[in-house]
Amino acid sequence: MTFLNPWFLAGLLGMGIPLVIHLLSRRTTTRVEFSTLEFLRNLERKSMRRVKVRQWLLLALRMLLIAAVAIAMARPTLTGVAAGDARGATSSVIVLDGSWSMGILDGGAPRFDQARDRAREILGTLEDGDEVFLLAPGADGLAASNEPSRDLAQVRERLGALEPGRRAVDLAAAIEEAAVTLQSARHPNREVHLVSDFQRSAFDRLGDDTVLPSGVRLFLHPIGDATPPNAWVQSVDFSGQILETGSPVEFHAVIASDPGFEPAEIEAELEIDGEIVDRRRIDLGPASRVTIPFRETLRSDGLHLGAVTIRGADGPEEDDRRYFTLRAEKQTPVLVVCPDERVRRYLSSALAPEGAAAGTFAVRTGGAEDLASASREREAAIVVADLERFSDAALAGLKSFLSEGGGLLLFPGPHVDAAGWGRTILPKLLPGAFADVITATEPFDFGRHDEGHPLFAAFAGEEGGLPEVRFTRALRFRPQAGTATLASFTNDAPAIVESSLLPGRALMFLSSPDPAWSDLPLTGAFLPLLHESVRYLSETGARVARQLETGEGATVWLATLPEGGSVTLLGPDESERSVAPEAGSGGYSLALPEARVPGFWVFRTAEGDTLAALAASIPAAESDPERVVPAELEERLASDRGAVLAAGPGVASRVKEARVGREIGRAFLWLAGLLLLAEMLVAARMRGAAQESAA
Repeated sequence: MTFLNPWFLAGLLGMGIPLVIHLLSRRTTTRVEFSTLEFLRNLERKSMRRVKVRQWLLLALRMLLIAAVAIAMARPTLTGVAAGDARGATSSVIVLDGSWSMGILDGGAPRFDQARDRAREILGTLEDGDEVFLLAPGADGLAASNEPSRDLAQVRERLGALEPGRRAVDLAAAIEEAAVTLQSARHPNREVHLVSDFQRSAFDRLGDDTVLPSGVRLFLHPIGDATPPNAWVQSVDFSGQILETGSPVEFHAVIASDPGFEPAEIEAELEIDGEIVDRRRIDLGPASRVTIPFRETLRSDGLHLGAVTIRGADGPEEDDRRYFTLRAEKQTPVLVVCPDERVRRYLSSALAPEGAAAGTFAVRTGGAEDLASASREREAAIVVADLERFSDAALAGLKSFLSEGGGLLLFPGPHVDAAGWGRTILPKLLPGAFADVITATEPFDFGRHDEGHPLFAAFAGEEGGLPEVRFTRALRFRPQAGTATLASFTNDAPAIVESSLLPGRALMFLSSPDPAWSDLPLTGAFLPLLHESVRYLSETGARVARQLETGEGATVWLATLPEGGSVTLLGPDESERSVAPEAGSGGYSLALPEARVPGFWVFRTAEGDTLAALAASIPAAESDPERVVPAELEERLASDRGAVLAAGPGVASRVKEARVGREIGRAFLWLAGLLLLAEMLVAARMRGAAQESAA
């Protein structure tokens, strides 16, 4: 026998209440001997024996009555042989793994087909009146529903419409969702069936504190007997470079294999815009991670579509190819934001002299409001000088910009609200605090600097270090963890600091190009320092921000709305749908809700011009076949509240054995009623006897 609400068994303690009342209500009398009443003693003894028997019977009935009510409230059920053919109703959640790895052939059939057959077996253990929830994370063809179904035929029909998707799944979250779903279920049998290949990556979020709710059983159904050997393209990276037309770009592709992979010679190809531009051969062994360098010069500016493909490897083909996009610029786009016209002119002219031929940088000037819509799609780096304060929208825009790999260069100046910066931008992007303004009667200069840092590469041959600069004012800055000092003034105060809390970098000069603070714009240090700073910050912008994994979505930004405003999204599966550009601060956004299949998702105008593209590849985690042993999950999820059971062949018998029989709480309620009736009869009989004695 088991109890569905075992905490109500605490009510059994109430059995002691009638006993305590009985003991406290016993009357004490003083014994007085009368010789003339001796003949009545025998009669008294017989009468008292009958009274005591009735009293003890009444006490027992009352104690049993309380016990019967407490047990009925605890919802007792029969299990095993004691249950016979009786069975309680069941609330069941079937979690069917629909990730990409479930589509792999295993034993001559896709794992997902085997999983579907197992789910049908589970449905076969249910009867009329049972309820079932069907969850299929990662699968295609299942409409989301939080409602249980009691129509088993309909569930079988929905099950037959499912197909494995190309997504990665979080089965730890699926278990939690299933457990939460069952918390409100009223049936005595509450069970979760996890049908999966138990890929380890799907359980990365499973914490040690994850426990099953009380009374919930988790059945583990491992699918697939073999682990086919596999090799795949793990990643493609070309970060840390400025993508300029005519400049060589280095690509680094990581090729991976699992422990069962047989050593083989693998050919890897780099493809740009449909043309194979580089090819390498490597010897790949089991459980390997090999980085292959490719090199290619981009001959034209604009958007380029690329991929790295391996050939000659065993295993599924879809993960043998990894897609990416990149955009080469004739010039590096830079946004300059500075309220002071003179300082803004210094910065803009130094980066892109007016009237000169097209140089390295394409400068766009803007206001503080442009920071809110900052996007790596429009600029590689942002220079902000002497801005009094940052609005919440500007901070959010800069944080998003650096998260995309953009770079930020800050110049505080005479108009800066130092306390405001200390409350807003510094804690988020450059940990540290301003102390005070250094005001010197005698000018100070650059002192020590990190000679190995790329920022100072242009001065490597200078015997005296950095060119002389006359600073008269600077903000004293106290860096905190996460911020590094790259150069100091001659008074040992930090002069240039850097932070890389986000994918993009942030640099800050502690003085200003404003003539009231320094003569920096008039020295030989200004131009190379500014150019190297922007170039260094722009390098992070080439990160593979446009690489998605199937199942993910993304948004791209356009500076202007295409003529006619009509945009079409073309998928690699030849799907086509219209996309409505959404106006935002400083541009327009185009959304890809989900990349369902690997390849290029291209946004085009009505005239067929390409506006942007997103690359999606099979999740690398799905390619790694390492599995979690069900026994490991049993150990991690085990608790005294729920149960974890491995269900292999013969699943029907295993499941039925674990289920509880019908509830017998109603029988205990009937028993309580009979006990109450008996108590009333005995109490009435005792009252009648007492009245007769009194008469």
